[in-house]
Amino acid sequence: GVGDQVIVATSRILRNFSPDAAIVGRLGGEEFAVIITAGADKSLAERLCRVVARAEILPDREKVTISAGTATGMIASDADWHRLYTAADTALYDAKRTGRNRVQAAAAA
Repeated sequence: GVGDQVIVATSRILRNFSPDAAIVGRLGGEEFAVIITAGADKSLAERLCRVVARAEILPDREKVTISAGTATGMIASDADWHRLYTAADTALYDAKRTGRNRVQAAAAA
């Protein structure tokens, strides 16, 4: 269906426009994660939003957009991962609530 087409196209864009060392995965539903190493390009989320918005994913030329929540920190334990994931997820919902097709950085911990 159309939803599957959007998910496949979006995942391809995320993989193709992320750094080679990035971990890109679908978390479920319409949510994806892109994990990059420290020092990587911090404008990646903004660039991915622009690329998806410009892509012709649907045949009727209806635009597909993404919103992103970002969080930065060290992952040295499961607790660190959970803290970063929760911060990024909260920022994502803030981005959706305040306009969509945008990036929201998590508040500093």
